[in-house]
Amino acid sequence: MRSADAPFERIARTAAELFLAKGYAGVSLREVAAALGIRAASLYHHCPAGKAELYRRSLEVFLADYREGLAGSRGRARFPERLLRMTDWMLEHPPVDLQHIVRVDLPHLDEAAGLALNARLHDAVLGPYAETFEEAKRTGAVVPRLQAGLAAACVVSLVHGLGFAHVGDGEERRAAKRTVRAGVRLLLEGALPSPG
Repeated sequence: MRSADAPFERIARTAAELFLAKGYAGVSLREVAAALGIRAASLYHHCPAGKAELYRRSLEVFLADYREGLAGSRGRARFPERLLRMTDWMLEHPPVDLQHIVRVDLPHLDEAAGLALNARLHDAVLGPYAETFEEAKRTGAVVPRLQAGLAAACVVSLVHGLGFAHVGDGEERRAAKRTVRAGVRLLLEGALPSPG
């Protein structure tokens, strides 16, 4: 965690987990406080503006950690293995439902806070993939005309559509990883025959 407010880090982790699982409207300050073993009034010490501030700040902490973990999962591997390591990492962590957060949760925040959190959300989830594709363009591992942001969104969509729809424990998780890896390879190799 990057915050100098160590007590808030514990609050942020717990609150973010609840908000990501149930959405903004599905979580009360009392529920967050109960999960932490504190009184709901204690949350106002850290977030005087209440639930919207708690949501924003807890997701900011979560997204900073998420981005760091996703980017770090690439390791020193070469492309496309770097990409596949990232999809594996995503499947090992709870899903971050971009569409739900943007369409359902962010409208509960004031416009400026919603826009800022939306930018952080996209940077945390899509940014490391876009960076990986940009690097692959520089090294000649993919075609120069590739749109890195679009390719990143395609990979994240594959993880959510093919992976999270079937993730359980053990063999189900391994099968989901194999399916997503096959989808990423199809994305990279294409389905059309090469000319010539």
